[in-house]
Amino acid sequence: MDDIFEDADKFKEFMTEVLEAQATKAGKSVDEVAEETFAYLKKNKTETNGKNRMDVIDRLKPRLDLDIYARDDEGMVSIADMLNLNVFQTSEMYVRKMEGAAALAEKGLTSPKKINELRASIEKDLKAQNLDDVAIQKELETFDDVITMVNGHPIHFRV
Repeated sequence: MDDIFEDADKFKEFMTEVLEAQATKAGKSVDEVAEETFAYLKKNKTETNGKNRMDVIDRLKPRLDLDIYARDDEGMVSIADMLNLNVFQTSEMYVRKMEGAAALAEKGLTSPKKINELRASIEKDLKAQNLDDVAIQKELETFDDVITMVNGHPIHFRV
């Protein structure tokens, strides 16, 4: 799939397709949909003094029709192929992640910054013990694996 942000013509083509799809869905002309979208974005920017631009985009994203089963140009990959559509598995992963975050928070590790500070402290202590770099790296990888697992993420992808 081509990156629409690398070529202005591809971006214009993509936006035209989006506007046409929205116009068809709403039973309006492309110009009407474009004008309504522009008016909405302009009004929101005025109301927020331009401070909340990401919020506008975030609220528009769910309203765009997206066929997750459409295939790429070669017919090989769809968005659905990359999504986990198993609700039970997704819920279980979310619960594990929240359990891990709660467990870390109970120990005072409430942010990635605090976890990184703990890691740096461990690295400093290991270096003070005059361990070789390979041993230090192995201990730090073990720490990283534990944090990754506690956060509910798999570690089997590491090379």
